[in-house]
Amino acid sequence: MIGKRIIAGLVDYTFIYGFLFIYIYAFREPNESGGYSVNGIPSLVPILFWAIMTIGIEQLMGKTLGNSLFDLKPIPFKKPQIQLLRDRIKTCHLGNLSKDIYLLRLICFSLV
Repeated sequence: MIGKRIIAGLVDYTFIYGFLFIYIYAFREPNESGGYSVNGIPSLVPILFWAIMTIGIEQLMGKTLGNSLFDLKPIPFKKPQIQLLRDRIKTCHLGNLSKDIYLLRLICFSLV
């Protein structure tokens, strides 16, 4: 199952990077360092293409093109998992806060 997900991700990003290379080759301009680049508003096209291919298609079809090839569905986060993660983060931050207060007291008392 994980192997299929990795291959599906590779398929998606191969398609995205293929578009990127073709787009840069088609709309490139020479730059000062002797290479080629795409500048200005046209440089946003690959970013928009990435957003459409990953976020847009998944929202419309329920899965990306790579996931469609392997008949995979994205796994949604469940609310209890998110709440558990939030609780862990809060606990960690509170633990760090108590350590910071302890260190601050040590610094203050060492200065006196």
